[in-house]
Amino acid sequence: SGPMKRFVMSLAVAVCAVLAAPGPLFCQTSEADQASPEQVLTWADREFARDSYKSAEMLYRKVIAAQPSNTHALSRLALLLTWKGEYKEAITLYNDALAIEPSHFDARRGLATAYCWSEQYPKALRVYKDLLAERPGDEGLLLEKAQAEAWSGNLKTAGKTLDDLLGRNPRHVKGRVLQGQVRQWSGDLVGAETIFRSVIADGPPNAPAEAGLCEVLNSAGRHKEALPHCDAALALDPKSRVALTGRARALQSEGRTPEALDTVREVGKA
Repeated sequence: SGPMKRFVMSLAVAVCAVLAAPGPLFCQTSEADQASPEQVLTWADREFARDSYKSAEMLYRKVIAAQPSNTHALSRLALLLTWKGEYKEAITLYNDALAIEPSHFDARRGLATAYCWSEQYPKALRVYKDLLAERPGDEGLLLEKAQAEAWSGNLKTAGKTLDDLLGRNPRHVKGRVLQGQVRQWSGDLVGAETIFRSVIADGPPNAPAEAGLCEVLNSAGRHKEALPHCDAALALDPKSRVALTGRARALQSEGRTPEALDTVREVGKA
């Protein structure tokens, strides 16, 4: 009956609210339609923290439908869409959040990332410049700015930004790896090799450093020496396109064509 159904549904919502680990099918479908936007947002954040991104996306959309000005939900949904490569909608959502709360740090940083990943580098760099004006020396922002500069081809500027970062924290692993990549892309293979070997020697195991060294050694014609580093990178990250491509190149150069072709097929799957 109607009253009994409403009672069961309200009980389900109450149980989900009390339990710390509601099941996705139990607490995210019809229950989400009955719950308050605040409760749905709690569930969405919980799913996000569990890496259950499909469920989280659905729940954030429900929150936004009920509360279009909820900047947290807008920013989180935009982040999920950025990770999926749906940059146009992500950028729109970030701008919607910033129209409501212009100082929202996560939305501004996320917008810069979405611009960068969609190759809109000038826009990304303008946002990073503003953020760093407010938070000078922020290591995460310096790294992301350097990445945007490097990917846009501004290697000298990227190098200066990395000098700033590594001057503040010489042990910043991601900064050192990117510095090696910038040296490599600038044609300084010796400098790049030195940096990648240093990162690998210091540990812990680092797939990008191994893949970078694989590339550098291949570029120097040292294919046999490159191959173990390609394999080391793939042991850490089996879908590394850089390592797979480098492995195929090294194998082909060593005359191991069948293995090279098998690796090329893996590149297509990565």
